Amino acid sequence: MLSISYLLVLASICAEPSGHIALVSGDTQQDQCVCVLDVSSGQVARIGPGRGDGCPVWAPRGDRLAFTSAESGQAAVRITAPDGRDARRIDHAHPPTSRLAWAPGGGRLAYAAGEGADSRIVVYDLTTGTESEWGKGAAGLLSPAWITDEQLVAIGVAPGKKGASTDLYWVMPDEISPAPGIQPGGKAYVEWAPAPHPSGLGLAFESNDGGDREVFILSFQRGYLLDVSNHRAADWNPVWAPSGRWLAFESFRDGRRGVYRVNPERLLVLPVAPGDDADNWAPTWAPDGQWLAFVSTRSGNADLWAADVSGGELRQLTSGPAGDYAPAWRPRAGQ
Repeated sequence: MLSISYLLVLASICAEPSGHIALVSGDTQQDQCVCVLDVSSGQVARIGPGRGDGCPVWAPRGDRLAFTSAESGQAAVRITAPDGRDARRIDHAHPPTSRLAWAPGGGRLAYAAGEGADSRIVVYDLTTGTESEWGKGAAGLLSPAWITDEQLVAIGVAPGKKGASTDLYWVMPDEISPAPGIQPGGKAYVEWAPAPHPSGLGLAFESNDGGDREVFILSFQRGYLLDVSNHRAADWNPVWAPSGRWLAFESFRDGRRGVYRVNPERLLVLPVAPGDDADNWAPTWAPDGQWLAFVSTRSGNADLWAADVSGGELRQLTSGPAGDYAPAWRPRAGQ
């Protein structure tokens, strides 16, 4: 008789990737269109207007999709159902200039508005239909991500004697403060790509504090700052698995752009799609954490591929003349 553990392993190995992945398809910025891929069937449905559509982001429950679009000549947020129905466009006093971020409860969207040192964090409340500036309207804030429904982390541009640096800041409606463990305005270090832990236990981000670009974790509970990628090649773009046990990232450690994962507790780094004979980037986790999808040029074009993180099996998910970018795997309802 086969053991339960063996059956679980066998089921994991035989499992096929499934669900839906939102992506941007198109070879030029002007014709990029947000689409949704049915992973099981391979069918791709156009969801956006296809006029400069930006990176799609799923609501926490997977019931809505948000992205920017320049269909009216100016960037604006569009929110749709996963099949493109019930689409609405938000009118802005502050047009977004960054990737969108859903609050954990799904009731707010945050984004940066403005460029560089003039950029500010704007929050759109879906219940009231109103925009407001957070962080007392402080300028120079970029790349927001939610810690809780009432608190954001953002990148702040800090001028210095040797040029501008970027630091991490906590941002609330009427308050802004340096992130704990981060000393702002010091050396010309650059912090970027904040990625809060799924359970709110800490924050991953990239920094050149290690001499080159490395992935760090700031633990809220234990109060430490740890370099978890630690390699002489550049490492960047941390993305948490839904369980919070693994962190995917990109790296040049095998010569070209590749996708890797690290267990922060053991500092164990494993290859997912190493950059040896192709470029691989933009990882996104399946809801069960078994598969990682990413963009790859291994077929000669920028297509979506998926890797079984336990067995290393690769599957090509899209193909066609247009490039496919910015994949985002749809979370399970209630996750």
